[in-house]
Amino acid sequence: DLQAAQRSARRTPRFPRVVVASGTSAHKQIWIEELAPAVAELLRRHPQLQLDLLGELRLPLALLPFAERIRCHPFSDYATYVQRLGEADIGLAALEPGLHTDAKSAIRWMEFSLCGLASVLSPTTYTELLEDGVHARFARGIGQWLEAVEQLLADPSGRRAMAQRAQQHAKELFGTHQ
Repeated sequence: DLQAAQRSARRTPRFPRVVVASGTSAHKQIWIEELAPAVAELLRRHPQLQLDLLGELRLPLALLPFAERIRCHPFSDYATYVQRLGEADIGLAALEPGLHTDAKSAIRWMEFSLCGLASVLSPTTYTELLEDGVHARFARGIGQWLEAVEQLLADPSGRRAMAQRAQQHAKELFGTHQ
């Protein structure tokens, strides 16, 4: 399903779409305290920005004023999940720091990248595989999340170039030859 969903970064002009996906409620605290407030501020600053929440994510109070621009999709089959990822331009993955998180795989970045998205990620396991500003952006704290996403929104061609580099890197790391 993931191979079938692979596409190049979007080139057509349209309203940008951000996606946040989580398969568990384990990262609820960072979502509520850090990422959701940053996303709310981005939605306030960019009236055309849209958001998709996939999986185990609830709409926090900070995002309620923007509910008309947010699509919430609970769990689905994997083909539908990767199709929904591919509708976005930027993928966000926030993880709390810690031993468990540092041992997690880079699967969310791999999914984002193979689906043609640029990514902003917590600086965890990803830092061993990815170069900041080349394959993804790293953020910790509301201010860094805002800055990283703002840079990607302000530079669509740079965002597409990052997504293309990330996709190539993901294929090298996780392709069928592996």
